[in-house]
Amino acid sequence: MGQKFRTLTMLTLLFTTTSIPTLAEAPLATERQAQPHPRQQTDSTSAVVQAPVIDIAAQVQRLSTISAFQDWKTATAQPVRALHNPEGRQNALLWSVQVSGRSAGYLVTSADGQHLYEFSRAAIPALPEQLQGRELTEGYIYAGPMLHLVYLHTGGAILDLYNLQTGETLPWGEVINHVPEPAAAVAPATTATEHAVVQSASPDSDALYATGRAGQHKRNASPKGVHPLQSYAAGDTFDRPSYLVYDAVPDKVTVTLQVTSVATLGELRYLQVRDPFNPEAEAVYIDSRFPVDVFLTASSAT
Repeated sequence: MGQKFRTLTMLTLLFTTTSIPTLAEAPLATERQAQPHPRQQTDSTSAVVQAPVIDIAAQVQRLSTISAFQDWKTATAQPVRALHNPEGRQNALLWSVQVSGRSAGYLVTSADGQHLYEFSRAAIPALPEQLQGRELTEGYIYAGPMLHLVYLHTGGAILDLYNLQTGETLPWGEVINHVPEPAAAVAPATTATEHAVVQSASPDSDALYATGRAGQHKRNASPKGVHPLQSYAAGDTFDRPSYLVYDAVPDKVTVTLQVTSVATLGELRYLQVRDPFNPEAEAVYIDSRFPVDVFLTASSAT
């Protein structure tokens, strides 16, 4: 997975006109910088503000009407930790979901628990054992769909920013926040409607193709075959392979996710997305309001 993620990063570099350090070169690039990492090293033992009691049981039960989450009808959710935007302000909460005392997935909600950003049957995004203890207590970052990061102590004045889902350290650069601001609550339907999205025979190749188109779109502002996520999800015909593409660190790290289905709960729409380079990984559902684009392809549709 790490090698393919680096391949995707390098593809992004092909569409830039400046010299950008690769992931492997990032520590050297950091040494060359006159400025420190955007977040200075702070005391990892600083106290965490206790959040008020939040009950999201009704939200969890509604998700059980989606076919992949039927056992969540009796699930319970416990808060794991606060998440923050790249500027350090709390913007979300991470929850552990359990069914009959066993782990059944995770949720990410807004800080007040009223808006659901992301949910999955996958394991909670967490540090590998060998890195545990190096994280900043309030250094967990949620910057976009399937973009869970954490600041790590390095032993010096500079902090590393680690991607909990790819297992890689991000290169030097500004992390862009793609998490939407909480909107007014809407009344969801009690039963989900699900729409399948046409799949590609070669999702990894199409993902690279979509990433290249994302760079071209950024330079040329060509709207053909490109849709804002929210307007894409509002449709009811998904007859072309679709890929969500956005910059995590502009011109250095691009996140590309394969869209595989869309679930509708009244006015709420959630897209099932997968890592196209790791087809065995659990799917993740994301809120359609993320301010990112979807790229349609037809290079290898089946």
